[in-house]
Amino acid sequence: MISRSLRVSSFILPKTSRILSCRSCISAQFTTKSSSSTTTLSHSLPPIPADKPFYLTSPIFYVNAAPHIGHLYTLVICDVLTRYQKLKGRPAIFCTGTDEHGMKVAQAADKVGMDPKAFCDKVSGNFKELARLAGIEYTHFVRTTDGDHRVAVHHLWKTLQDNGYIYKGLHEGWYSVSDETFYPESSVEKRIVDGAERMVSTETGTIVEWHSEENYHFRLSAMRDPLLKFYKENRGWVYPSTRFADIITVVENGLTDLSISRPRSRLSWGIPVPGDEEHTIYVWLDALTNYLTKAGYPWSSPNASEYEGGWPADIHVIGKDILKFHCIYWPAFLLAASLPLPRHILTHGHWTMNGSKMSKSRGNVVDPVKTIQEEGGAGALRWFLLRSGGFDADRDYTELEMGKSLRELRNQIGNLNQRINSPKKWDITESIANMGGPNAKPMPTEKDDVAFELRQEMDMVMEKVKGHMDNNEVDNALKAIMNLCYAANAYVQVTAPWSIAKQLKKNDAAGENAETLKRQFDDILYNAAEALRITAILLQPFLPDKAEILLDMWRVPVGERGLGDAVFGKGGYGPEKGVVQPVLFPYNERELEERKRDNGGK
Repeated sequence: MISRSLRVSSFILPKTSRILSCRSCISAQFTTKSSSSTTTLSHSLPPIPADKPFYLTSPIFYVNAAPHIGHLYTLVICDVLTRYQKLKGRPAIFCTGTDEHGMKVAQAADKVGMDPKAFCDKVSGNFKELARLAGIEYTHFVRTTDGDHRVAVHHLWKTLQDNGYIYKGLHEGWYSVSDETFYPESSVEKRIVDGAERMVSTETGTIVEWHSEENYHFRLSAMRDPLLKFYKENRGWVYPSTRFADIITVVENGLTDLSISRPRSRLSWGIPVPGDEEHTIYVWLDALTNYLTKAGYPWSSPNASEYEGGWPADIHVIGKDILKFHCIYWPAFLLAASLPLPRHILTHGHWTMNGSKMSKSRGNVVDPVKTIQEEGGAGALRWFLLRSGGFDADRDYTELEMGKSLRELRNQIGNLNQRINSPKKWDITESIANMGGPNAKPMPTEKDDVAFELRQEMDMVMEKVKGHMDNNEVDNALKAIMNLCYAANAYVQVTAPWSIAKQLKKNDAAGENAETLKRQFDDILYNAAEALRITAILLQPFLPDKAEILLDMWRVPVGERGLGDAVFGKGGYGPEKGVVQPVLFPYNERELEERKRDNGGK
């Protein structure tokens, strides 16, 4: 779905196009439950049972092309938010998948000489492989070609039809096969294409042709006031709020009814309309329903079963290009079907490369699978996307910034681990045992003491991260974690435990002074180790593989890795003596070649 980067005006039937309702449908407009349904709709978000699993979704990705960096960014954001809920101890469901119906998919399959289903199997497998390589831990992978999804789509269609929101009528307008949508007169113009004068869309540049056909329509026009009421009562529904304001403006300007089917003769690759095999359900109604499918829809017990499957969704994470479909069409469908609406819509910007939009023709598309393989794992790419990405604006991908991200991992997390875990210089496990555990007695600190600042940072970081993550501020949460890591490295540099270790080794101090020095030395290492332990716990949603390695290395029990454990004074362990520990962030082949080249081939 991310690849369908078309504005809502492209899909809302324009006033210049004609919907000519048949007589039976005209009368049905006034005799069905349509009018009563729109006046009794619930606009407020319903109370959620305390035991409802946290349910988060990514868009389902269109299979007409290979996965790109934008797909991965969405998946990583979803993965982080889901893992964070689990870190808090809440059951969490993460649903992703592929959007496999539509004319463009059929055309893409035909182009490579494959059956559409076989083609979808192949490309869908590519998205699964990307998720595996990137360490994405999803619960469900939905495919619109799945049998349970077809059942969900048919049930939603019948519900909308029973409630009086679907009717059959004639539609005429400029249609783009490539974009799978109608365009109004204001969005088309004449251009010379391949030496011939053709009508094209001014939005996408694709060729359009005049079509007149009988379709089923959804009474989107009836949803204007219910939507505006819902928006008013749920001001924080869309993040960032600036994009929500754009949606409200569109709806305030009025909505026209939406064509939700295509003649089977023109679009056969899709789910047929129930009770009318001559029509195929419009791909966006088909695709959006996926969020209900894996929540168990249709539910046999409407008052309880949807909560067990996670519905309503707590967060839909989407790219900004499909915002209007999720914030106008989707809530309109749900309201018309008397279904609870998702709690939040979280939208992010796009990725550019060196300031330009990524495109195959420009040769600046980033292949996430290739990048992960070249970087020797997903850690560096996940880190770059999370540290450099954001929700308010587009972000730029550059090799330089990617390199900086990897260096930050090594210079801060890797360096802190290596500096304090130096078995040739000291036994940190002994220092932790002396200062930590249930009988911990860390040295008191004063406000002008460097240890005071570090401990203050440790005391606050968990609540900072919790506050940011509960508001879906993933980037700010990561900044708070890294501030602790930076502070810990600065603390080690200022306190210089290696100098104290030399004094103790040379026996320069004796008696009471030696005992004080040893206690000071142990306290420094313990403070730094606690900062590293807390950092590793909080990094689990962001860098799950590396965080696990680090926590295993420091022998933190699995049962002591929750969010509540990320506070100072809970650590009482350390690396096992005599065990060679793995390198956290090893150099990949490209970096080794660069280092060899910089050293004159050595």
